[in-house]
Amino acid sequence: QDGGYWRVKGAQLSSVFVPLDPVSTDNCLSFVPGSHRWPLHNPMHFADGTQYSGTSLPQMPDVDAMVAAGAVNLKQFELQPGDVLVFSSSTVHGGRGNWGRALSTRWAGDDCTFWARPGEGAVPTGQLNLRDGDPLRRNPAAFPLAWHAQHRA
Repeated sequence: QDGGYWRVKGAQLSSVFVPLDPVSTDNCLSFVPGSHRWPLHNPMHFADGTQYSGTSLPQMPDVDAMVAAGAVNLKQFELQPGDVLVFSSSTVHGGRGNWGRALSTRWAGDDCTFWARPGEGAVPTGQLNLRDGDPLRRNPAAFPLAWHAQHRA
């Protein structure tokens, strides 16, 4: 889940993955269908696999054990350069493969707010001048508007 790393709340928080090299199903990210409805879990440091400290988020269940027990299935996608994979920041995903070169971005919708949760957090960083619950749009320098729907009366 990407959402556990972020100090952002909202249902409209998405990750976008665009491979620049072919990605086979043997080396791709694996996703747990339906896990976007799970609560957010404590993130892990990529470098050493230790959990973030003090987040108040529960530990991620052992997904490998859940797969082995048949409790969940995994979904993988073979991708070609330029394909676009969009998924909820709450979706449990991961992989052991080498995905090659890729562009990975995050997108926040109108319902996304700053989350001043305790403990470690990876994103966003810096002096944001936002309080807990503030809409991200209150800091357009850090969270620029990428698209705006035209409102018509």
